[in-house]
Amino acid sequence: MINASLSGVLAAGILMFSFAHASPPENWRSVDVTSFDVAGVTLGMSYEQALAVVSKHFQLSSAESKRIKDDTLYSYSRITKSRQPTGIRYSKDNVSLEVSFTVRIPVTPGDPVAV
Repeated sequence: MINASLSGVLAAGILMFSFAHASPPENWRSVDVTSFDVAGVTLGMSYEQALAVVSKHFQLSSAESKRIKDDTLYSYSRITKSRQPTGIRYSKDNVSLEVSFTVRIPVTPGDPVAV
């Protein structure tokens, strides 16, 4: 009885292993994510570029753009040894957008973070 359950576990393990290492299907295609955008925001944009694109996309007034800038989330970066923006948020008329930033590696002086 123990041998039967052990062989079942072994068979299940082999089956899972074979699926985990299966080749991708023939119709598989790679995708360049650098061309994706959400509300005009693309990967690699700087903080200022992202703010400008969000403001333009949603046709924000200068007061609304300033509010987004004032509400920017910041965090201390041990890499740059300074506070850096980590995210911006915008919500209006059941539409929400959140953009996250990370420190560029290697650090780019004057442009330390990217979407």
